[in-house]
Amino acid sequence: MITLIIPYYRAPAMLREQLIRTAHYPSDLKVLVVDDGSPEEALDVFNDMDQHVKNRHIKKGTRLFRHLADIPWNREQARNLGAYMADTEWIIQVDIDHVLPWECAIQLRQDLGEITDPGDWYHFHRKRIGRADFTRQKDQLPPDAPEGWIKPHVDSFLITRDRFLKSPYDERYVGMLGGGTPFTARQNREYGQRKLLPDGIWLEVHTTDSVKDASITTLSRDKSSYSELRTLIGANDKPQAILTKSPWEQVAWF
Repeated sequence: MITLIIPYYRAPAMLREQLIRTAHYPSDLKVLVVDDGSPEEALDVFNDMDQHVKNRHIKKGTRLFRHLADIPWNREQARNLGAYMADTEWIIQVDIDHVLPWECAIQLRQDLGEITDPGDWYHFHRKRIGRADFTRQKDQLPPDAPEGWIKPHVDSFLITRDRFLKSPYDERYVGMLGGGTPFTARQNREYGQRKLLPDGIWLEVHTTDSVKDASITTLSRDKSSYSELRTLIGANDKPQAILTKSPWEQVAWF
């Protein structure tokens, strides 16, 4: 089985879109949301959907966890917590603006044993949905194109939980943008290069043209601190032990 791990921070409209999509997933594809200490809590989105959506669009069994501290760029702890709390052989890590369409979820679940090997890890084809915003200026696609294919993403992948936890995200990079690159480099070096999933299994990448809060606009994207720390740590250092900087709790199980 597979668990989709969705980190959440100040993106209620994008989380709502994710929950509506995941409601149609196969019953044995699990969903786990990690609220990364967001001032706009993920639980409020869940509760609002419970109360005001005619047909309750929350997949049964969805679990919600929350970091209690609001730490900028805390993706390492959010993703590590999600993997730690998952109880399936495989996990999918995505950014919140990356949606796995229901038909792709079904295809992946049906073909998992035929197209994957537990010793490997995999990334997804991606289709951008919406005209480019400030985060998508490097796409090999015209900025004003309403949709189109773009290259795979460093932080969206399918991997076994065991392999992930053997070499998780390094939490020394918490508080700065860029920690996905050391994780990818270490996984490739220690366990082999990731492979591309078949064409029929892909992710939608939403922009603020498609969903108003698809991209984070409240945090600095300066990578100078990351670059300095990356140089100091070096490429071959082992990652810091997980779940060490921020207290967390399980908030709800739907």
